Amino acid sequence: MSKIMENQKVALLMKSRSSSACIKEGYGRFMGNFKWLVANSWPVALVYAIICGALCTACVVHIPAMTVQTVQSQGNLYPVVVGNLPFIGLCAALVVLGGVFEAATYSCALSRLKAGEGQSVALRKFLRLGFDVRTFVRTLKAAVVNVAAWAVVAAAAGAVVSLGSAMGVGGRRLVMAAAAVVAVAAAVAVLLPLALSSLKYVFCDGEKLFPTIFRHHSVGLRHVGFMLIVVVVCAIVVGFAEYILTLPAVVLSVANFQANAGVLNGDPLAIPGRVNYISAVVFLFAGFVQVYVRMSAIFPLCYMYGSVETQEEEKQKFKKSSAMQPQTSLMR
Repeated sequence: MSKIMENQKVALLMKSRSSSACIKEGYGRFMGNFKWLVANSWPVALVYAIICGALCTACVVHIPAMTVQTVQSQGNLYPVVVGNLPFIGLCAALVVLGGVFEAATYSCALSRLKAGEGQSVALRKFLRLGFDVRTFVRTLKAAVVNVAAWAVVAAAAGAVVSLGSAMGVGGRRLVMAAAAVVAVAAAVAVLLPLALSSLKYVFCDGEKLFPTIFRHHSVGLRHVGFMLIVVVVCAIVVGFAEYILTLPAVVLSVANFQANAGVLNGDPLAIPGRVNYISAVVFLFAGFVQVYVRMSAIFPLCYMYGSVETQEEEKQKFKKSSAMQPQTSLMR
């Protein structure tokens, strides 16, 4: 057994659990390590929050003008795209950069889980930053693959929807139902096993990404029901927490968006001129809180991975012991 696997054993990650136990113990582990996580990841999370604030503020200010241009273009979107290329390029760059720093923030939590409490982690120290470069790189590579898979599934569902755009109401409803079936089937058959394989790649340093994905896919399919429960509960918890904690930012963005849209239609600005600066600060705070809310889901998902790995290991041991029994009886 590798050193990483031994560390996982010490960290009590590799243990067969029910879905409810994974959720309960995972969130309990997150709360127990929350102080350490914030103290060792806040610089990276702050950079992500700054990027998030800049991106959201730019979108709130600029998208109303793009909306007016799109309506006035009468279907000819080429001039709109060309005229807004700098803004589109800036948004794309901020999204990519934000994704890198978000993955870096999550890698601090994964480093903690890999090493376990009470064990030292080989971390780069900068402003008390708990940052394991190897874990970060593996987390980033796994995140890119997962985002690409989500994009393919979304594109497939969008293609199904576009086929029904020219149909009547009944046909459109049928196509929407078909798109929902495609999305759910793809999530169950592709995305959930991919998430499990990605966690195995991150935790086991000797694994390679794509061989692990292809070799471990069948394991994910065998435990898809168990994983679905954990993922759905984590999604509900994260979604509800984000809705509550980022509600002020959402309200401010809607008000700012409507005010800027009204100015384009000739109405006076109904909010203070410094609201853009206020929006940037609010979005920055919301981004900082948001990244830790999402980080909380990593812990139950890692416990889910540990449970699946343990069950598979016990299954292999049982098969070997069953195969050895006939040989033992023959020797007697």
